[in-house]
Amino acid sequence: MAGFDPAVFIGNLAWMRPELLLAGYGLALLLASTTVPRTAKSIGGWLTLAVLAAAAMLVTAQLSAGPDGTVAAIGTFSDGSGDPAFVVDGFSIVFKLIFLLGGAFTVLMSMQYPDTDGGDSAEFLALVVFSVFGMMFLASGTDLITIYIGLETMALAGYLLVGFRVKEKRANEGAVKYFIMGALASGILLYGISLVYGATGSINLYGIAAAVAAGETGSASFLGLGMLLMLVGMGFKIAAVPFHMWAPDAYEGATTPATSFLATAAKAGAFAMLLRVFITALGGNGADWASLMILLAAASMTVGNIAALRQDNVKRMLAFSSVGHAGYVLMGLIAVGVAEGDAAIRAHGLIAVALYLFVYTFATAGAFALVALLRKNGQPGEMLDDFNGLVKRHPVASVGMLLFLLSLAGIPCTAGFIGKWWLFGAAIRVNLTWLAVVAVLNSVVSLYYYARVMVAIFIRDGEGLAKVQVPLPLSAAIGAAGLFTLLIGVYPQPFIRLARYAVLMLGV
Repeated sequence: MAGFDPAVFIGNLAWMRPELLLAGYGLALLLASTTVPRTAKSIGGWLTLAVLAAAAMLVTAQLSAGPDGTVAAIGTFSDGSGDPAFVVDGFSIVFKLIFLLGGAFTVLMSMQYPDTDGGDSAEFLALVVFSVFGMMFLASGTDLITIYIGLETMALAGYLLVGFRVKEKRANEGAVKYFIMGALASGILLYGISLVYGATGSINLYGIAAAVAAGETGSASFLGLGMLLMLVGMGFKIAAVPFHMWAPDAYEGATTPATSFLATAAKAGAFAMLLRVFITALGGNGADWASLMILLAAASMTVGNIAALRQDNVKRMLAFSSVGHAGYVLMGLIAVGVAEGDAAIRAHGLIAVALYLFVYTFATAGAFALVALLRKNGQPGEMLDDFNGLVKRHPVASVGMLLFLLSLAGIPCTAGFIGKWWLFGAAIRVNLTWLAVVAVLNSVVSLYYYARVMVAIFIRDGEGLAKVQVPLPLSAAIGAAGLFTLLIGVYPQPFIRLARYAVLMLGV
């Protein structure tokens, strides 16, 4: 190939060391599933945690690889235009840490009941690893084809995780619905990509941005329709209303560790894609797409929280809650789009998104870990009645669940309050006070269904229910989630500083 320099190619591949580590380990897990004796597979979970930790260290090391302690955009592959298709920058590093964190919590939870949740299954662990691998390309991809491949890698592994228990009817139903809706969303997204390409002549995000800035977009209706279809496709992936129909059934049918993975890492991956595309490529049309996202945010917050009021299945309740939280996160992105030209407000909005996804990951993973804790003898333990009298059966776990639910509701002195403070502030700073009021009212609504769980734990009688034993992996998951949920609530500065790295994406 003319102009190909092997030394440059290998040097650029060095920036993909975390991804290459995960890809190699995932392939090794699949090989181990057919060759390693079952008795030796019990160490698979701990080994996977070690690999995820090693990948996190490789990602963190990239923060000091460039000037001023940050990294610049480094292209590893190009589409021929000279613009990179894969970059390493502060934004990608922050989101990759969120993905790895969500994956680590999932692995810890899956190790509790290996026979039913796949904790000793190399296939289960490989799916988690490959899904995280795809997410990392969503965060670093700056070419629509690269991003789409990353999306499908994440999504295909997700479909299999939901239907992992092939003999479970609810799992099969949830997986089929998730797959059908996911395939529909992917088709809509691809159609939108084709229209954007037709309007701008580029599939590279920087090329699209240059065409938009220069006004070289041909038919404005092509670009507008393409942007709308891409937003619809990505709306399915983040489970925003009215594209959320798959989430409750998929969350309920999947094993609890898989549900936690969908609610934390997979949701963060979808938001990374949404942010990368709409800020990098379509930032010049920020006012247009932000107005659409305002409707999505208000609808998601309201529908998600109202629907959660009626749920007696805690996993389903948390699924609708996650729909509401998608609406909260959208407020930060809306601020970035509306505040075109105001670097300070745009930076505030992006910091708010990154910070809240960290906060949400800790609280949501902790809540699902408590649901996993109640599973006994193959029975789910996910109904509201299963939490009755938990304070007498395990006081420490009860306090942990209280902390996670208070954080999700945004009560002061918890991480959730800090995250919502930044998100609501972003909406107010762009004169969307009414949207912030809607968010506050929905947070009040959420207190009611979170309080139902608290009443079951602390007030209802749990006589006759079995004592709760906490295995070491779940203890580690609950303890780490609880510690950081409380720590961020009282001392958030380190995580705010980490979230600021994401602002490098904006060039401010």
